[in-house]
Amino acid sequence: MTGTEGDLEQFSVLRRQAETILKDRIALSSSRHASLSAADALRALQELSIHQIELEMQNEELHRALAEVDAGKERYSNFYDLSPAGFCSLSDQGIFLEANLTLAGMLDLPQRDLVGLSFARFIAESSIGIYNSNFHKLIDFNEPQSFDIQMLNMLGGTFWVHIASTALINTKGSRVCRLVVSDVSEMFQANEALRVSEDQFNSAFHALPIAACITDFNSGCILAINHHYSEVYGYAENELLGHTATELGLWARPEDRAQVLAMVQAGLPVHGHELQVRRKDGSLRWISYSVDKVRLHGADCLLSGAVDISQRKAGEATILRMQAELEQRVKERTAELEAANLELEAFSYSVSHDLRNPLQAIKGFSDVLMEEYQDQLDEIVKKYISRIRLGAERMAEIIEDLLKLSKANRSKLTRAELDLSGLCGRVAEALALARQDGRQVEVCIQPGMSVRADPNLLQIVMENTLGNAWKFTARTGQPRIAVGEAAGPGGERTFFIKDNGAGFDMAQAGKLFQVFQRLHSTAEFEGTGIGLTIAQRIIDRHGGRIWAEAEPEKGATFFFTLPEPVEP
Repeated sequence: MTGTEGDLEQFSVLRRQAETILKDRIALSSSRHASLSAADALRALQELSIHQIELEMQNEELHRALAEVDAGKERYSNFYDLSPAGFCSLSDQGIFLEANLTLAGMLDLPQRDLVGLSFARFIAESSIGIYNSNFHKLIDFNEPQSFDIQMLNMLGGTFWVHIASTALINTKGSRVCRLVVSDVSEMFQANEALRVSEDQFNSAFHALPIAACITDFNSGCILAINHHYSEVYGYAENELLGHTATELGLWARPEDRAQVLAMVQAGLPVHGHELQVRRKDGSLRWISYSVDKVRLHGADCLLSGAVDISQRKAGEATILRMQAELEQRVKERTAELEAANLELEAFSYSVSHDLRNPLQAIKGFSDVLMEEYQDQLDEIVKKYISRIRLGAERMAEIIEDLLKLSKANRSKLTRAELDLSGLCGRVAEALALARQDGRQVEVCIQPGMSVRADPNLLQIVMENTLGNAWKFTARTGQPRIAVGEAAGPGGERTFFIKDNGAGFDMAQAGKLFQVFQRLHSTAEFEGTGIGLTIAQRIIDRHGGRIWAEAEPEKGATFFFTLPEPVEP
């Protein structure tokens, strides 16, 4: 029977009771008055009709009131069942008396099936103690309780809930517990993620290999440090926390602090800022300082890091001092070299003027003796005069080569685009004309070779290297010289001059580019032993290298590199 049907039955009972009372009153009146007049009977009927109408009106009003009550119950039922929170009533033994649809959905069980079950069967084992403790307080002391526990659903899933509970006495005099159950799993997951994140941050913060510190942006108070921070500044953690760097005098120069704060407030990056700090013992250290503005626990903070660079600074100071000393030594050495160059220039002048004239005189007088007194001289004297003439000529060649060597060392290097193939061709033609020994030397020159070098100096290189190849093929039946370009070590441009002449023993290769060092006697091949030295000096000035490979009687190959100049 519904609530509305019960109310109607109650009103019917009341109506019957009223009719009984009315009959009793009529009977009583009849006993008092044996007979009623017609007028009295009519008045009685009218009165009864009025009461009947009043009762009908009251009955209609009662029906409207009952309809409103039913509507209210339906609205309450909707709110109760469809609320985002779970609601339930438990007995004082923790047995479900009723539950709304939301809680039934949490537990994955039909609403009607919950009635009669124990609430405790849906609680995770890890939370059963918390539930029992709070439920007993609720029952025994009638104190409302609020707590968090982990629950289980019928599918085996777990979720966290917050329970707010209270107890009351129902109309039957029994104690009933009302529970509001809110699913807080997402909040717990967020809190757990936050906890893990904070743990990771703390682990990373303390594991940083630099001095790290967190300070409050507004007050400047130190909130956290790692152990490297204590090492750099010489303070224990409890001496730093809650204080500011200004209070402790950590800034060696207040203007550094002002500059850093101004940059942070302006949103400018502060990374690798080098400054000095003061330790607890008063000593100063250099640090590389970085700081960023961060948001921690809802407050603006500064996360700073410092790397102790005192040793590097000391090393830099040492390097600067050594550099200054080196620059001074270079100046002194340069002055010595300039003086030596002046002496060399004076020597060159002396060679070109003071030595040439006597040599020319010796050669000239020897020629006169041979021409004017040839008939009066015996063969021994003529032989001596010939040796004097040859010695003078050789001395003149040496002097000329020394002047070329001096020029190779001192002349200004002017690079230009140069057709190396064309230059080699001209040098080969000049050699053929100058030698006039009737030999047919096959010269093969790779076309299209071009370099950026000093034209005058590179011509001297090719004259010496090609001349060297020409000279040492003098005793070869079919002399052949090849000039070309090959891929060198590391991909650098490498040029070669190859011949099939006398060659040499590689054990003596170290003498090749030394002044006056010869691998063959003058009786075998002419020369002063300076030409390759001159070639090496010129190649060195161009930033290249020169070397040779050879084998006795199987020819020799000279290689040299000419790297592209680096633009300033």
